Amino acid sequence: MGDFYNILKARNIAEGAETQYPQLSAELIIERDPEVIILADQGAEVTPEAVKARPGWDQISAVKHDRICAVDPDIVSRPGPRVVDGLEALAKCLYPERFQ
Repeated sequence: MGDFYNILKARNIAEGAETQYPQLSAELIIERDPEVIILADQGAEVTPEAVKARPGWDQISAVKHDRICAVDPDIVSRPGPRVVDGLEALAKCLYPERFQ
């Protein structure tokens, strides 16, 4: 995912983490105030509505502006020929105005 964000010129709030798949605390996410939240793990049944309901997350720009986007985890987390589909799905979340 981090490589996708680099290609799309997006800033990843997890940048600089010590592990490849970091678990950020709610407090850190609120502090870093993402403009867009990407959900790519439907297996955990995390929905945009559930994210909006988290305590304190109503302060986050992405929540305030309804910029929470769920993408198919298969196309963004598995290398292969569908990588272009994953890149496009993320681009639509990050830059929706370019896909109207």
